[in-house]
Formats: sequence, C-alpha cells, structure tokens
Amino acid sequence: MVRRAGNRRLLIGAIVLFAVSLLLLDPAGRLRDGPGVSAVLVCCLVAGLGSGLFQVPVANTLLSDLPAEVRGRGVGLLNALMVNFMIIGVVLGGVAADLAGIGRSLVLTGAVLLPVALLLAVSPLARHPDGVGEKRVVENAGSG
Repeated sequence: MVRRAGNRRLLIGAIVLFAVSLLLLDPAGRLRDGPGVSAVLVCCLVAGLGSGLFQVPVANTLLSDLPAEVRGRGVGLLNALMVNFMIIGVVLGGVAADLAGIGRSLVLTGAVLLPVALLLAVSPLARHPDGVGEKRVVENAGSG
C-alpha cells in the first residue's frame, strides 16, 4: 500500500478512515436494534483498520529519513511517544465521555478529526517542495 499510495496519502487516508468510522458509530448504534451487533462490529473493524494503518506510514517515514546508526533509538522514541499520547488520549477521552457521554464524545472526536485530516490533505505545508521525499520513501519501501 505504501508503494502505491505513498506515505502521505496512506497516513491521511488512515486518519480519514478512522474519523469516518467514529462518525458512523451513532448510526451503527441505532442500527444495532435492527440488523444486530454486526453493524457495530463492521464499524469497529473500520476503526481498527484506520488506526492500524496509521502506524505504517509514520514508521516508514521515520525509518527512511533517519540515518542507520540512530534508527533503533528513533523507533523506540516513536513508540514511547505514541504510547504516552495514547495514555493522554484515553484520559482526555474519559473526561469527554463523562461530560458528553461515551457515544457522543466518540462522534464529536470524529467530527473534529475529519476536517483536520482534510486540511492536511490539501495543505502545502506537509508536501516536500520538490517531491523527492515521497519518491525516496516509495523507492526505499521495496528495498527491504
């Protein structure tokens, strides 16, 4: 997927997919009474796919941009940051769930995340000025 779409597109696509899955939780919860738990299960699978695809382009970018002698430390730092921010997100999500309710807080998170992802998609700030970065990452993705 990285070779076909590139890190940037895959990352933004994963964020959009995750945001859409959060937005679909409200209708999926209402559909639970009709088609059953399968509607919620599909929504959870989409959310899991979106969150799982997020780490691939981030790690690939990190591994291709760091010098070989510091890659291990860089990946360790990335994992530490991701775990710590996940803990912060769980704490803040718990506060939001207490204030607004679990379902509503998840849907609101998706409503905030989707415009941010779409702004990233059209933002010139995230693009490499000459396109070299994206091409190099794609070339390195197949080298092993």
